[in-house]
Parts: sequence; C-alpha cells; structure tokens
Amino acid sequence: MKEIESLIESGAVEPRILQEFREAVNHVRQTSWAVQKWIELRDQRQDPYTALEILVVERIRCATQLNRELANDIESHDIGFETKGIADLSIAIESLTRLLDRLAGKRDSTKKS
Repeated sequence: MKEIESLIESGAVEPRILQEFREAVNHVRQTSWAVQKWIELRDQRQDPYTALEILVVERIRCATQLNRELANDIESHDIGFETKGIADLSIAIESLTRLLDRLAGKRDSTKKS
C-alpha cells in the first residue's frame, strides 16, 4: 500500500487506473460496512438479512458506474467487438435489460392502480 501511495503522490499512475483503484477501495469499504451491519443485527437478535439490501444497492451502484465507464471506453474506441469477453457481456446486458424492463412494467402497472 505504501508503494501504491508513493506512485499516486508522484503522479506516476494513469488517472483512469487511479479512478479504478479508488472505486475498488470504495467497494471494499461499502461491503465491509454491510458485513459489520450483518454482525451487529445478528448479535442484537434482529434479522441480519436486512443488511443484504446494502450489498444490493452497492452492486447496483457499481454496475451503473461500470456501464458508464464501458460506454465511454466504447465511444473512445478503447473497446471494440474483438475485445475479449465483449460478446458475453453483450449477452449478459441483454438478459439484464429484459429483467429490468419486466421490473419497470411491474412498477408502471402499480402506478396505474
């Protein structure tokens, strides 16, 4: 960590890599907070599964951020269809989009009621 800190302070790290590092640290921080909450709730004989919402919210935040970054990478031509894993990513996003559309449909039907 000290070596990373000195690289950061010297400006020897590409800003995008530094941002990725900060994002990873933030994810670890959020996840460790969820673990702490789980333990506290369990020790207080409350439902620890409510702490899972923290993890879900964190995954959504991370996925949103990653999608924005991937879109930027595609627009700047850093990613192309030949990029390893891009076809699998496309399939996963199509599947997620269908599920999100289904959720949105449920949301819209409850608004009409």
